[in-house]
Amino acid sequence: MIEDNSPSDIWIASQHTNKFDASCKVSLFASLSDPQAEGSVIYFNPHDPSVLYANVQHTAAEDWDATWANSRHARESK
Repeated sequence: MIEDNSPSDIWIASQHTNKFDASCKVSLFASLSDPQAEGSVIYFNPHDPSVLYANVQHTAAEDWDATWANSRHARESK
């Protein structure tokens, strides 16, 4: 789930549900680093599930609307 707040947050809901089929646990996964950016869509690369894409709008950068990629590989290489 992606939340349109400042900064936009990305949440993960557990697949374990209660008797109302609501998730038993929701955890913060990530937040967009640009405080002006509004996340609109997130999805995983179908060929490499370690890459998550976030579509963002209204960024503070001059690139305007964009798709940002984040991967486990990028974090490990730093």
